[in-house]
Amino acid sequence: MLCNGAASQFGTALNTFFTNLVNIGSFAGLTIATAFVLWAGFLRMTSQGNVRQMDQAKTALINALIGYGLVIGAQVVATMIKTALGC
Repeated sequence: MLCNGAASQFGTALNTFFTNLVNIGSFAGLTIATAFVLWAGFLRMTSQGNVRQMDQAKTALINALIGYGLVIGAQVVATMIKTALGC
């Protein structure tokens, strides 16, 4: 176990580092995905029936939802690894 045993202080520091790294990455990813949702809404509201702009808004929204899914998936994987290591 990385977080238990003789090197527990190193394991705890490593655990804290990776937890902070995942949290910062998640915050950045969610912020960017939210910006894409806002951009998609802006494109949709200003499209005035322009099919091309409506398609761009749809694509931006789908990409934002994929981004949300990736960020949540990364959090789940990080939590599973942390649990498997016994931290």
